[in-house]
Amino acid sequence: MNSRSNSLREELEKKLINSRSELLWFHDKEELHSLSDEVIIEKFLSFGSMNDWQLLKEAFPLVQIKQVWKDNMLLAGFQPEKQKKIVRFFFNSKNPSSFIYQNKRRYLDKIITRSI
Repeated sequence: MNSRSNSLREELEKKLINSRSELLWFHDKEELHSLSDEVIIEKFLSFGSMNDWQLLKEAFPLVQIKQVWKDNMLLAGFQPEKQKKIVRFFFNSKNPSSFIYQNKRRYLDKIITRSI
């Protein structure tokens, strides 16, 4: 991560802690000064604005954002319309519904293959 990415990451972390702390209700108050990348990405994907998403895109590698999206949002069926917006914005998909379906299928196939 370069210094610009680092400063953007810190900006997002501070914004989350200072302005959106209600989203962190499950975290120990003593540990709020140091959030994981996964928590920052997941919270801003779920509850952030387009401006926040732009900062996410600049602060974190796209592959990391996609992995958090897959792990925390894809299978949960969380806010289908928001998911489509995320897919359009981050993954430049012309057909978000198809993109979501294909990723769910691949993700589930991996899980099933591992469990056999």
